[in-house]
Amino acid sequence: MTGTYFGLLGAFVGVLAVPSRRIPQLAPHNLPLLLLLIVILLGTAALTIIGIAQLRKTQSVRTI
Repeated sequence: MTGTYFGLLGAFVGVLAVPSRRIPQLAPHNLPLLLLLIVILLGTAALTIIGIAQLRKTQSVRTI
């Protein structure tokens, strides 16, 4: 339930942030910018996952 609620809030914020719905127009009109945004998003996700893994590793070492 919590994930669904936060997903709905995220979609609502997305609709408010981009009222003209210009995001789907990035692919045909400005492909390099779209690719840059995808790389930034994937890099942020990768760094987040690596950071969480490091935190869990550090916490498991402390408990041993």
